[in-house]
Amino acid sequence: QYILNYLFEKGLILKREDGTIKCSQFGKLIIRLYLYPVSGVMIRYKLEQVEIETFQDVVKAAYEVLKAEGRTRNYKLLQPVLEWCDEEPLDEILERHKIMAGDLYSVRDNLERIITFIGIIAIHLSESDFDLQDKLINIAEMAETLKIRMHYGIREELFDLVVRLNNVARIRARILYNASYHTATQVKKENPYVLNQKTGLGINLCKKFIGKKKRIIKK
Repeated sequence: QYILNYLFEKGLILKREDGTIKCSQFGKLIIRLYLYPVSGVMIRYKLEQVEIETFQDVVKAAYEVLKAEGRTRNYKLLQPVLEWCDEEPLDEILERHKIMAGDLYSVRDNLERIITFIGIIAIHLSESDFDLQDKLINIAEMAETLKIRMHYGIREELFDLVVRLNNVARIRARILYNASYHTATQVKKENPYVLNQKTGLGINLCKKFIGKKKRIIKK
């Protein structure tokens, strides 16, 4: 009975005129996302009631959802995750905060999942709450960008290089970017020997960059 009362109270289920129960549109969305009802309600509350204006705000909101789910016990990994998104060297993050890589990656993966849900729920709410529409759309756009930053540990300017080039992650992408190669197209058009000279990356690796087809990102 408690569970039913909770679902009614939070608008996840509704009662028809004939007394039967149906799922609300928000409730159906939570089911489709395989999200805990409590997590979905918490995300909705934060989207509607809490000021979320920066990437850090989105990460903090997502982290609090993880904490409510019992997937993390405290806020020890919040700052390391923010540093990961800002391209801080992994070894330095681990040493500074005295944590293990596995712990960081686990929280990162869970945050990426929650941030994806935040974006989806924000879009859903924006379609019915016109007073908050601009705010919700802005949050959805931030979430879309942030889940890529979270996944790869990169800033936004490296997206094209990391997503479209094989064998390129955060370190190689930053090397290419600092050598004035800001897009995958620029890299693919370059002579591999010139690329090697300008970046210091191995010649065989540089040859692999040239002429490769676009890689499709799965997330």
